[in-house]
Amino acid sequence: MQQNNKGFSLVEILAMIIITTAIIFPLLTTLIDSFEINRLMHDRRSAITVSETTVYAFDKMNFSDLRNQVNDANDITNKYYIDFDVDKCVNLTVNDDETLCGRIFDSIWNNVNFDKENFRVFIFNYNLTTDQIRILSEDMTDIPKVVRDKIALIPENLASNDNLLRIEVYIRYADGELGTTTLSGYLYNE
Repeated sequence: MQQNNKGFSLVEILAMIIITTAIIFPLLTTLIDSFEINRLMHDRRSAITVSETTVYAFDKMNFSDLRNQVNDANDITNKYYIDFDVDKCVNLTVNDDETLCGRIFDSIWNNVNFDKENFRVFIFNYNLTTDQIRILSEDMTDIPKVVRDKIALIPENLASNDNLLRIEVYIRYADGELGTTTLSGYLYNE
């Protein structure tokens, strides 16, 4: 009787499967990690673009309206800032500004949407006193820690400038300490 030596034995097939798995598993793990890193980088780029667009859009809004709201926050509530999210755009008195504000917060950017807990805009006076900076950077406020940390670095400015407001855009695009982006800027009364 003649034996057929053209096939693989069961042991050889199992050995090939184990070796192939040992090679492919780390590659698949690396590929999956790369997808996650790419998604995070995409979300970060989107958050930065949204932040820049937001500062630009708020700069085009009625400065007097924003200035009056900041002054009211200072005088009425001793809050020293106004806080915008998707629900607070209705506080703007100019209809075009309210519409623009709503579009900023409701838009989907590169298939990414940020909810009102993760996308906020803070506007406050340009000339903050040391006490105001201290109060704004304390844990008592509703301001996220990364924004409070940036406010704490603002030098006291005693020179009054009613034509400038500070703006801070906060976006949280991922969990963890590194999953946020903030952008500081100034709003100028032209």
